[in-house]
Amino acid sequence: MMLCKYLDVDEKPVMPLLAQLPDGRLGEADSIPGAAALLLGLDYIDVDDERTAWHMRVNYLRGHALMMAMEGKKAIVRDNANIIFDNTATPTEEGEEEIPEDWFDQDPPAVLWASDDRVFLISLHEAGVITLYEREDSHAFRLHPVWEEIGQSGGESQQCGLCRQYDSKKLFCSPYRLEGREPGQGGRCAAFAPVTENFLGVNPGKSKKIRYINLREEKLVEQWWVCKRA
Repeated sequence: MMLCKYLDVDEKPVMPLLAQLPDGRLGEADSIPGAAALLLGLDYIDVDDERTAWHMRVNYLRGHALMMAMEGKKAIVRDNANIIFDNTATPTEEGEEEIPEDWFDQDPPAVLWASDDRVFLISLHEAGVITLYEREDSHAFRLHPVWEEIGQSGGESQQCGLCRQYDSKKLFCSPYRLEGREPGQGGRCAAFAPVTENFLGVNPGKSKKIRYINLREEKLVEQWWVCKRA
């Protein structure tokens, strides 16, 4: 089962992923879906229907797009098929006040993606809503030779058997609690994190010196074979 928690003020993170949330709190997670749950509510962990998960992501992003509109910042909420919400659209209902033409800044709109957990987090990070950090031994978001090999295959070589969150004995996917997963499945999984030699595990303990890297300084994996962000 995926793990995530909000950190107390003096508590040090140990899990692979760390996020600074919009309210300033810090949270840690063992996986990309776990990091999404820090924003969407910890009950997101128990959601086993992708349609429900999609609606939760959309509602969260729409709320932030509205907050950005109040600040005069343009934002679009979309998935890999449609634009779902544009905060610059003028209401058409009778009696609604029109948005002044000069209200929004001239910057390109932030695009907030609801397609899956990975692009959900990355787009919020890129928009400055959250800040993502990754433990230096983890490569869920950061490039690694394994990712380069997968990219060269057009994503075809991505599979559960190469993911650190897969239990090959129980045929179990931890983040999404999927049973009976064969090693060759998982080619379009947005939570994929490659097995690497130096990975310290979910909780390396106090004996290890832990360093986190701000992902604003890193080139991230697009995983375009799951969702093409155009």
